[in-house]
Amino acid sequence: MFKKVFQRVISTVILSGLRFTTHIMVGKRNVKNRKKRSYKETVKNTKFLEEILVKNRQMNEDYTAGPEQVNTEAGKRALSAFISQRDKQDQEDFYLYVAQEWVKNLDRKSIRTSILLVFVFLGLCLITIGLTQIVGDIGGTPALVILATIIFTPVIGVFNALRGKGWKKWLMVAVHALILYGFFLYILVNA
Repeated sequence: MFKKVFQRVISTVILSGLRFTTHIMVGKRNVKNRKKRSYKETVKNTKFLEEILVKNRQMNEDYTAGPEQVNTEAGKRALSAFISQRDKQDQEDFYLYVAQEWVKNLDRKSIRTSILLVFVFLGLCLITIGLTQIVGDIGGTPALVILATIIFTPVIGVFNALRGKGWKKWLMVAVHALILYGFFLYILVNA
């Protein structure tokens, strides 16, 4: 059982990282220029994704669902992108179309996640203040876990915000940077 859970976690991490890098490459202006690096990287990532799905028998060579079921949400999105674009498989930009379909709406979800992380940060701060009022000083491992979580929440929020588009992207980056700056300033003043 542990082996299956570990394989699912690794699979999700690999597919999420691949989706993130593909999202960055597809977002570039010169992605349709076949001589540029962004086009080549996008095609390379999408071909790698195709190899994974075919090797795991989750997708057939004709871009239909394979005999094995996809267990992760990231894998289902990838399979769905190939299936929805299979009518364009004869076109030269097939892998680009699949990549664009795969990362569609990722920027909107990233901004929502970034906003959620602002509220998680504020909630953690309020919980920490409440605990220190009730218990007194918090020390040792629980204090380190709380501190690490409070620090990493805005850092992860910045990375999620950078995946967004337009003014919302920069607004959320600024909000997370301001939160991080304020938190460290508070720590330095009260230390």
